[in-house]
Amino acid sequence: RDGVPAGVKGIAQTPDGFLWLGTNTGLYRFDGIRAEPFGAELLPAGAITALAITANGDLWAASSSTHVARVTRGRMTVFEVPTPGQKSGATFLAPDPDGTLWVATRDTVLNFDGQRWRVIKHPWPPASTWSQPGGVWGLAVARDGTVWTKNLLGLYYLRRGADTFQLASGYAGGVIDFARDRNNRLWTADFATQRLYALPDLPLEAVVPQPEFGAAAPPTILGTVILDRDGTLWNANRVAGGLHRVSSVVAPGAPERFTLSQGLTSDLVTSVFEDREGNIWI
Repeated sequence: RDGVPAGVKGIAQTPDGFLWLGTNTGLYRFDGIRAEPFGAELLPAGAITALAITANGDLWAASSSTHVARVTRGRMTVFEVPTPGQKSGATFLAPDPDGTLWVATRDTVLNFDGQRWRVIKHPWPPASTWSQPGGVWGLAVARDGTVWTKNLLGLYYLRRGADTFQLASGYAGGVIDFARDRNNRLWTADFATQRLYALPDLPLEAVVPQPEFGAAAPPTILGTVILDRDGTLWNANRVAGGLHRVSSVVAPGAPERFTLSQGLTSDLVTSVFEDREGNIWI
């Protein structure tokens, strides 16, 4: 009714206040009242799979058609991702404070400075579908510049200036993505510990420290997670369905679940986002 299409896979907000929606049918700009398609004449056909905002306010959108698009002051530029091996679309975007963009396909991580692509070496096996344990199941840049990724087999890190991901010893794999707290620390969890923990800063050449454990990770928390400004963990759970909320990643607490019965329009929740005013959009 208000122009918002079905299948919203990602939400982001640019400095001008607009919300951007990455959907199964393309990119949309939302002013809080109406959503309108954006850049349809430039973007190849396909879903928008991820959104990200860089420090200078640019919007980046990843496409299932192996392209990424940059929107700068209302103008869009489209770039093709030179995916090695299998030709899968980009699934994760992570802006770097140095101004570059980290892009993950289903099994490869690349860095893009706006002109040149750099393919990063990695130790994990490829995965052509989500049912396989290899590949890339999450991507984030930590406050110290370390790039983290994970899959069912383990947790991996790329130190600033390195050219190869390393397996983090003492850590396990899992399907909970990375969430960032207000101190800019990354949090995640794995199948082995079943605990939420903050990832450590990595001094140069130092051994990777063990995690700083928080609360137990409820078994209902799977997939995409965010931490809001109050420290509440939100989870768009595409496996079990519904929107899940945990009051703290530090103190134990029972998770809440929101579904059709609590007013959602569907039990299938695909994305969750906090805007600059503290509103939660799903």
